[in-house]
Amino acid sequence: MKKIALLLSAFVSAAALYGAEALWDGNLGKVSLREGAKLKEVSVKTDENGLLDVNAKSEGDSVTYVCIQVDVTPFKLDGKLLSLKAWTDTPKETTGFYVRALSANNRKVMSYMSWNFLSDKAQTINLIPGVRVGGLAWEANEVNAPIDTEIAKLWIYIGTRGDGKAMNLHVGDFQLVAPRLKSDGPGSATLEDGVITAQAKMPADTKENAVTYFRFETPFAGDITGKSLKLTASTGTPKENGAFYVRGYNAANECILSFMSWNNQLKDTPREFVLTPGKNSSGLTWEAGMVKAGAKPELAKLEFYLGTRGNAGKEINGKIEKISLGE
Repeated sequence: MKKIALLLSAFVSAAALYGAEALWDGNLGKVSLREGAKLKEVSVKTDENGLLDVNAKSEGDSVTYVCIQVDVTPFKLDGKLLSLKAWTDTPKETTGFYVRALSANNRKVMSYMSWNFLSDKAQTINLIPGVRVGGLAWEANEVNAPIDTEIAKLWIYIGTRGDGKAMNLHVGDFQLVAPRLKSDGPGSATLEDGVITAQAKMPADTKENAVTYFRFETPFAGDITGKSLKLTASTGTPKENGAFYVRGYNAANECILSFMSWNNQLKDTPREFVLTPGKNSSGLTWEAGMVKAGAKPELAKLEFYLGTRGNAGKEINGKIEKISLGE
């Protein structure tokens, strides 16, 4: 006989990540049991940390799962990460762990899975579409909606093999996080609401003809087969900002697209760049020598360079937005 209990706790965990937007307010009325018919018992409550505490006992010798649905504040990724916290009290028994993000009509935008991923130590997991995250594998065959589709619900699974196994999961702190972009050089880059803003100041002792680059990167996922990378870019320093490079890498950190120009392609008025792999595009030159032949054509990140010659003590900057893949 299956028992289902939904118990309400008044404690709601505060947002733990700087620049993060909470996606669930701790209301168990927004949580439902989606699957678990083969289980002897299931309970879902909130624990002392304000996270969901899921407990179940398997029934039968085959693989059994329990899946809860969390209705979240609707959101679009727009270059941000989906962050959550998870662990289990029974790591030997609770071996399966799946996370899926879906639209209101159940189209999957994100899907990850693993067996033997959870431990008894709490861990924060930042999910990047298209990219393996630690031991969580990206399920490309499960995804059937574009990355810019609005997400309205999360499906969280735990699973085990064998009869009478006690499964447990603590999960929550669902956040939409603006990542701090990795960068090299004399500047900084931020990502907010899908817009990358980058700026760098040349050292005061920069020699007149010295070349200085500022490099920054952002997570971005998608298969480039038969597609072009589209983006809109501009600069507030069109005279100083001579160089603009765009490169893309897969999850193995292999370069799969690369474009460059030193002809002041960035202007103070935003313009669209349509970059087609293998072709000089939108004023940028295709760098065939940078691309690894036979590399898997699935983007995991994009890398950008701004560059200048001389300009001691001066600033260069750039703004990049509306990044997408299209025909």
